[in-house]
Amino acid sequence: MGKMMRLNEVRCSRMQLLFISLFRTALALNVGARLERVSI
Repeated sequence: MGKMMRLNEVRCSRMQLLFISLFRTALALNVGARLERVSI
């Protein structure tokens, strides 16, 4: 049971990291698009 719980925790942390990276890239793209609009 302990090993399974650890594997689950690792999976959760990986999913969190993936979600954070996706959120950051989306945020960066959004900011970039806004800056382009302002510059134009």
